[in-house]
Amino acid sequence: MILLGVVPADIETYSLELSEPLAARFGEIVEKVRSEIAAFAASPRP
Repeated sequence: MILLGVVPADIETYSLELSEPLAARFGEIVEKVRSEIAAFAASPRP
């Protein structure tokens, strides 16, 4: 099992917005998730 996620930099401040560091790397994170899904979908099934 692979879990991909992010850890909040600030748990004290409530916001629905992405933090600046997360927003800056969002595309990279999405591509990582997509590549993991593609690898799982391509793996042989028993």
